[in-house]
Amino acid sequence: MFNVSAHYLSNGYLGLKPAKGTDYYERSNDFYAALYRSAPETILKDQREYRGIFSGASLEDCSKYCITATEYTCRSFAYNKDAKVCALSDVAATSAAAILKEPKYDYYQMHPEWPCNVSLPWNYKPRVIATPLYPYHTINKMICYLNLEAPPTRQVALTLTYFYTNKDTCTERTDGVTIYDGWSEINTKLAMLCHNSSSLPLHIKSSNGTLAIKIFANSSNVSMAAVYEFGMKEV
Repeated sequence: MFNVSAHYLSNGYLGLKPAKGTDYYERSNDFYAALYRSAPETILKDQREYRGIFSGASLEDCSKYCITATEYTCRSFAYNKDAKVCALSDVAATSAAAILKEPKYDYYQMHPEWPCNVSLPWNYKPRVIATPLYPYHTINKMICYLNLEAPPTRQVALTLTYFYTNKDTCTERTDGVTIYDGWSEINTKLAMLCHNSSSLPLHIKSSNGTLAIKIFANSSNVSMAAVYEFGMKEV
């Protein structure tokens, strides 16, 4: 991913123009695997830290399984390309001592580089969004706005896979994630997540080609992650 400071994307391609206080982000790869950094021929030293095992999976499958896990926060996985097996973990290796050499596996750890305060065009990939520093840290004293744009004749289909806040109360002005059917807060509110009892995964569709997402963390800690696709507009 690269960051073009003080620019944003216009019309879905290379139309960048100055926008004070706004950063533009774009990943260099279409695949979910681009969300991870690899350590070849290594695995987590403590095998008890793996939470889920998947067989018959490609590297791209494992990358998607990790980002869409809802029962725990997946931070890394080990993948055996010959056996097509991956093991997901909610642990990230914080030092070389946490991993060991294993020729049959490669270790993949998520790296937190997420866009904030931008419009993401339909050709932005992989179609994953999250709060800055997810999955390692929450945000606080921050507001992040995201617009998701679909191609013509399509609608945005968003799936929230993870949400956390350290408060359990929920009001109209509380911290959390709010999703609007359109470009901004003046449009119809489709959903609001502001307490940890929210049922996930949560599926939301726009009625048109755009969803607006507001992530507000003022008096509490907030973290979220979601994936999205584009479907035909319903009539």
